[in-house]
This record gives sequence, C-alpha cells and structure tokens, in this order.
Amino acid sequence: MTRTLTIMEIILSMEQQKSFIARIRCDDTKMKFFDQMLPNSAGQGNILTSAHRFSDITGQMVRVHRRNDGTGRTRSDDMVVYFGCHGDYYNIQIRSEAWFGKYLSKNNFGVLGAFPGAGGNTTSFNLLNLDQQIITLGDIKKNDVTVYLKARHAGTIKRHLIDSPKMYAYSDEVGESVTFSLKILERDVPYPTSSSPYPLFIEARDQSDDD
Repeated sequence: MTRTLTIMEIILSMEQQKSFIARIRCDDTKMKFFDQMLPNSAGQGNILTSAHRFSDITGQMVRVHRRNDGTGRTRSDDMVVYFGCHGDYYNIQIRSEAWFGKYLSKNNFGVLGAFPGAGGNTTSFNLLNLDQQIITLGDIKKNDVTVYLKARHAGTIKRHLIDSPKMYAYSDEVGESVTFSLKILERDVPYPTSSSPYPLFIEARDQSDDD
C-alpha cells in the first residue's frame, strides 16, 4: 500500500526541486572575502568582496586574475554556493573552500559576509530577473543566468567602495546596483551534507590583471 505524503513532505519536495548549486560572480568577476584579498583583514576577513584591486595606473578598481603556471585541469577558486529554496526566496550557503558551510548574510551594519546559520536571523534573498521580477529555479531554463539579489523585505544588493583599504563591499543600503552571474551546476538539490568543498575544476591558463 502506497503511503500518502503529508503536506509538509510535499512542500519540502517542491522546495528541493527549486534548490540548486551554482557558481556565483558579480558582473562576471569572482566573488571573494576580505581575508582572501588582504594580507591583514583586521578581523573583517569574512566580509564579502570581489576579485578587484585598485590600480595606480588607471586610478580605478580592476579585476584580479588568478595566475596558474600549471597545465591541464586545476581546481577553480570561484565561489560555489547552495541556493536553498523556501517558498519564493533563498538562503545562500557557501560550498566552496573559503568560509565553507557559512551563509551569506548581513552583519549589524547591513554589509554582506559569511556567517554561521542563525535560523530566521540569517539573511534570505529573492532572485530578480533583469525586469526586477521575482523568479525561482523553475523560471530559469538555461544554466547561465544573470540576476539581481534582493534581501528579503529590504533592498537589492549593491556594491560600494571602501576607502581604506580600497575594497568593494556589498549591502542592500548603499552603493550602485549590480547583477550577479550564476552558472547552475546542479538542480533539484537537497540540503548538502558533505563535509568537503564542492569539486569545481577548470582548465588552467595564465591571465594578467585588467590593467
């Protein structure tokens, strides 16, 4: 005799179907944390940033590219995250090596960083398409998509430049609106239980910084 699913089981199954693992970039630039970009992050190592540095040549922020002298496949240093669906919003858990298992969430100043899960106090996000409409995985037909991230019951995520040191930070309160590039790696994903970072590999190649 087949057991009838409970309402909660049906909801959980539907939410799993809309959950996914993806590589995330901002305007096609790799996402990082302060402690990956600075020799001394002064206790702010978990603050979200991107692979940029200030160029004395251009007087602007430029993208930093990883230098790799190897050949063949190498482990990617891109950020990989799990988008866990709850209704029409998502919690974002880090599945790559840096701050593995932590969640992207706001601190007391509204700045995004990597923090332990804190139940309802963990920041959740809506995905918005380029028309600023809420979408979920079911609306994303291709594996490469550009979205806005909107903190639930708050604003869209923006990028601003900190003066000292010159680093980008992200919040829903100040800065310029930015889009995020997602490359979906797996769909219909249950809550991850692996204790190892996600195995994302790329072909090795040398590349100079943008300046």
